[in-house]
Amino acid sequence: MKKNLLKLLSLLFVVFALTLSSCDEEETTSKPTIDFTFELSGHEATFTSTVTDVTTYAWSFGDANVSTEANPVHTYAAGGDYEVTCVVEGEGGTATATKTVSVDYTDEELLSGTWVLDAVTEGALTDLINANVDELPAGFLAIYSLPGAYADKFTFSTDGTMSLDNTDGQSFGGILTAMTVLQLADEAALMAAVMAGDVTLPKDPSSGELTGDLGVCDFNYAIPASATWTLATGDVVINEGTAYEVTFPGEKYITFSTGAYFGVCNLFATVIVKSLSADELTVTMFLNGEPALASAVSHTIELTYVHPE
Repeated sequence: MKKNLLKLLSLLFVVFALTLSSCDEEETTSKPTIDFTFELSGHEATFTSTVTDVTTYAWSFGDANVSTEANPVHTYAAGGDYEVTCVVEGEGGTATATKTVSVDYTDEELLSGTWVLDAVTEGALTDLINANVDELPAGFLAIYSLPGAYADKFTFSTDGTMSLDNTDGQSFGGILTAMTVLQLADEAALMAAVMAGDVTLPKDPSSGELTGDLGVCDFNYAIPASATWTLATGDVVINEGTAYEVTFPGEKYITFSTGAYFGVCNLFATVIVKSLSADELTVTMFLNGEPALASAVSHTIELTYVHPE
């Protein structure tokens, strides 16, 4: 009986010792902690972690890319909001930190997408020769019986290509451009094209009569399938080397390949970007509006575009 009692006491002592040892290990093994900050430079994000008791890192950058570095640097392919998660592991377990990284869009990314003319936004028509500025009423093209321009859909792609869906088959542009494209020699030929339906002239809202005073029209034209665009910043010079030369200094502007255009089909295939956001684009475009000046740019027109609903 005494021997059995001694064996039982010995067993209890061993169990008690093991329990104390386990408790000591739990008390000395701390659970890891994780926090991180980040700095953005364009699309490049530099992450800096602050941790304790960590042995491994598992980063997820929110765009299907991962890293096991402590302080990784990651470049995003495009702007947007990304949920970044870092899971760390140590002897005491795991810990997780998650933050949203908002990467700014480039201008090229902001331009990419489909744009249509905003029918409720006013613009301005400027006579460069006489320095006159006329404010355009909201929906002025519909007022002058040219509503088709509001249906034209311009789509810019990030690879530098573009397309135009002009559902009525006609492009909105300058009268001189229409005469050049359609090879109309004079006003008589222009009016014949109007009668044939190849050109649509504005109508004076007060009289209902056809008018060329705005220097614009709709005419049968489609841009090439291979149309491209580029964005740059610098001086925009028009009518270079003539008495009507004008310089717009330090502008952000878009140029197009031969035959392509945005907004207003014109002989001067450059538009100035006045403002650009994810939802709205305001541009200054140029018109060859005076037959007496041959191909010289005589007017600018400012219009605002939005994404179709």
